[in-house]
Amino acid sequence: MGDDHSSIGTLYNDIGTVYRDQGDYKKAIEYYLKSLEIDKSASGENHPDIAAGYNFIAGIYDDNEEYENAVKYCLKCLEVKEVVYGENHPETAASCNKIAGLYYKQGENEKALEYFLKSLEIKKSVYGENHPDIALACNNIAGLYYNQGEAEKAVEYYLKSLDIYKEICGEVHPMIATCCSNLAVVYHNMGEEEKAMEYQVKFLEIQKLVSGDDDEEEGTN
Repeated sequence: MGDDHSSIGTLYNDIGTVYRDQGDYKKAIEYYLKSLEIDKSASGENHPDIAAGYNFIAGIYDDNEEYENAVKYCLKCLEVKEVVYGENHPETAASCNKIAGLYYKQGENEKALEYFLKSLEIKKSVYGENHPDIALACNNIAGLYYNQGEAEKAVEYYLKSLDIYKEICGEVHPMIATCCSNLAVVYHNMGEEEKAMEYQVKFLEIQKLVSGDDDEEEGTN
């Protein structure tokens, strides 16, 4: 069949999986890369399978806390996705989000913020302003700003996240409680105790309703 037949690529992939299951991640990556090269010769550089291959290898590096290599392959994955799917697509946003998370793990907050914001803009173009993915992205960005000591920016994005969740889920939902809790913490650290108490009380009220504590108390009377 020759060295570049798809069946050879499949065998390399299977061998890589065995090495991965044995915990030999370097050997696993070696064979996954061999499989990926055969896929490239068959499908070209820009194909969903190539993007998936890069993403998978990045995941192995991530699991082993080799974040620089993980970022390297995530960026390759992003490049392919931008060609295959275009810049405004959920798959592209997902890669931006993953890259942001990897930079965050390395303590590179500015780069993490760059890709979190890029992911957010793509999601807005795809889903509009009110969507769970937008709310979650705002929450991630707020957390990053908070860790950087930019409390006012953190509040801005936590409030955006809260408004979206209210629009989608109503006033009583676990994610509403999470947003209120986050806001209480940020306001407390800003020294705005009145606002911190306001959101802490909201958090406790929602938690009580979500957990059904009121119903349990009524049932025992």
